[in-house]
Amino acid sequence: MSRTYNFRRNITLYHGTLTALLPGIMEKGLRPRGKAKSHDEYLQMASMPQFVYLTSSYDLAVQHAVRISERTANGADITVIGVELNSLDRDLLYPDEDYLSEEWNSDLRDWTVRVRLNYMKRHQDEWKESLGMMKTVAHPSMIPVTALTEYPVPLWMEKAARFSLRSQTMRLKMIAASRLAAKAATL
Repeated sequence: MSRTYNFRRNITLYHGTLTALLPGIMEKGLRPRGKAKSHDEYLQMASMPQFVYLTSSYDLAVQHAVRISERTANGADITVIGVELNSLDRDLLYPDEDYLSEEWNSDLRDWTVRVRLNYMKRHQDEWKESLGMMKTVAHPSMIPVTALTEYPVPLWMEKAARFSLRSQTMRLKMIAASRLAAKAATL
């Protein structure tokens, strides 16, 4: 890699989630989803079940929580959880697979979970690049309650994120409808 990122200073990493999940998280810690259904099914590639995903961007955490809320939880309330990078064992951090797919021009969507996991393991030392470029990393185990802090989402920010998501969704639906109409016109 030609780029280097220095994370000597402590930074806060964030995880967006539903407020309804907060009591369990603050009691048992922030855990990988395991066999639970992915909230990211609507994306082209669901998150890996072995990881907790964290971002250095509070805004990205809010956007993720809003996507979960809007698409899988009928607009339920959201919150953001923070964890200090220095409280994590950096040897356990992995690059986000979206970073790997982008950086290495690999179509990970078509790979099995096992193959994706092996690919992530081979590139584990690139977590700093993932955090620097995509603002995301993956952590493969439970993050203890003692390392977590709740960061409530201001209502104005949540509303703005919901509006943005709905506008984007509407644009995508309009594009899809015009493509269908164009295709039907050629038949």
